[in-house]
Amino acid sequence: MQYLAEAIQRKMIALLSQFGHVLSRPTPMVAEPSPFTPHLIPRFYPYHFLTPEMLHSQLHFSPEGVPVRFTGDRRDYINPVYPAYYGLVCLNAHLQKGDEAFLEKAMHMAHFLRAHGRRNDGAMLLEINASVPRFHVAGPFASCLAQGLAASLFLRLHKVHSGSWRDDADQCVRRMLLPIDDGGTLRTTPEGLHWLEEYPGDPPSFVLNGFLFALIALLEAEASGLSYPLRSQDLVATLVKTYHHYRYSRYLRYDRLHRNFCNPQYMGLHVLLFYHLYCSTGLPQMLTLACDIHQNTHWPLYFRSFETQLTPGHTSWLEAEVSC
Repeated sequence: MQYLAEAIQRKMIALLSQFGHVLSRPTPMVAEPSPFTPHLIPRFYPYHFLTPEMLHSQLHFSPEGVPVRFTGDRRDYINPVYPAYYGLVCLNAHLQKGDEAFLEKAMHMAHFLRAHGRRNDGAMLLEINASVPRFHVAGPFASCLAQGLAASLFLRLHKVHSGSWRDDADQCVRRMLLPIDDGGTLRTTPEGLHWLEEYPGDPPSFVLNGFLFALIALLEAEASGLSYPLRSQDLVATLVKTYHHYRYSRYLRYDRLHRNFCNPQYMGLHVLLFYHLYCSTGLPQMLTLACDIHQNTHWPLYFRSFETQLTPGHTSWLEAEVSC
């Protein structure tokens, strides 16, 4: 089935190549980013439209109340992406509703991640103990997505609750920024630029959304007073210089290894990721890229993927922000 889907996508790409002058829009020209001061935005915009209730039917929870994988995943393992994911959604709900129960759930996720992490030389590894053949990765492995989401959760808890959460975030980021050969997620693109890998396999995949989540975490760590040899400014420059590899006609590629287009759920996610980067950096280039993807995002299908109803005004604020 996978081969059939890829064959169909290759056929689509061939057709789009023939009729590109009709269907395509040019990739926006984005200038080299100027220096900026990063900010930690209280709301985690990539998950703005999600609620803890939405996720209950999509995630498998352990007896301790911790989501460890998607419900459709039959493998018996713990993926630290999902506790961090759920914790950030709970924190968003706490900010919106002021309900302390959501804050307690977010802290429960953070305590789980703290206990699950393996520490060595001032760095924390939240390993994914499963293989992902499609991206040529054998478990256990470090993922910039897991490291970055956990760091973003820890840093927000540091803002709203006492404790050593900033130290945990720092250790997650430090492990994330290690080269892949040293157990981290850092590698170099074909253009000679720094990149953080969601799936550190060989050949490289350069998954865009994982990189964006990791960039957000690095920005937020810097905004919290932490510093590293690799700066967020460097990764923003990578993003601007490589974005054209992901734009094909009206579509956005998921990664550079496969010819996969993002579905509506991932299109909407990328709009929100770039919007969050705009709020964190103030760089107009990030808003330009959010706008570019928003123009081709089918928001009703995005909401349908989470089994919720799109109501009038649900995205009106975002449309006003990224209007082109």
